[in-house]
This record gives sequence, C-alpha cells and structure tokens, in this order.
Amino acid sequence: ACTQCNVWKLEGGLGRALPISSHAMALGMLNLTVQQPYQDGGSVALTPQLGFIFTPSPYWKSRGTIGVQSDLNGARGSDRIVRLENRFGSSRHWDLRLSYEERRAREVLAAISIYL
Repeated sequence: ACTQCNVWKLEGGLGRALPISSHAMALGMLNLTVQQPYQDGGSVALTPQLGFIFTPSPYWKSRGTIGVQSDLNGARGSDRIVRLENRFGSSRHWDLRLSYEERRAREVLAAISIYL
C-alpha cells in the first residue's frame, strides 16, 4: 500500500446520448485514461460505457453507467465498473450528491458541493 503518495491521472472521453423520453436519455461513451504507473496497474486504459440519465424533476437527476476498463499496458487486465449517482438541487451555486461505485471495492459517497 501507499501512504502519503500521489498518483497523477488524466481521464477524458467521447460519447453520445439519445433521448428515450422527456425525462430519460441513454448514453454510450469511450473513455481514455492515462496515469502514472502504480502497483500492477497500467498507465493507459480504455473504458467503453453504457448508461442512462434520468431527470424526474428539476431538483433530482440520476446517472448510471456500466463499463469495462481494460489496461492496454499493465498486468491487471480488465475491471467491470458500475456507477450510480444522484444529484439533488437545482442551484448553480450548490448541490447534494449521493453516489455508489463498484470496481474492485464498493464505495458509497455523500457530498455537498458549493460552486463559486
């Protein structure tokens, strides 16, 4: 394990969303990740994802994705990634987020964000 260390990472992608209804969209993305080598992970990975965006009200937006991250040059191989995020609030200055991510471990996050 690493204590008091930094691993730099840059991630971006291209995708397309298609409307299903007035409150829902389906999405597909292809992400590219580049990071410093760390443990047995690679430094370049591709992650195709499928998902949805659901907006039941102006104060609540949900997004869910499932994808497979494949290291292109590391020993790890592939990881399935499941993400679900709910955002509450319609202000440009704050929101409340509850999210879940499952990769090698399960993570639950609650956050209040303030935007300047």
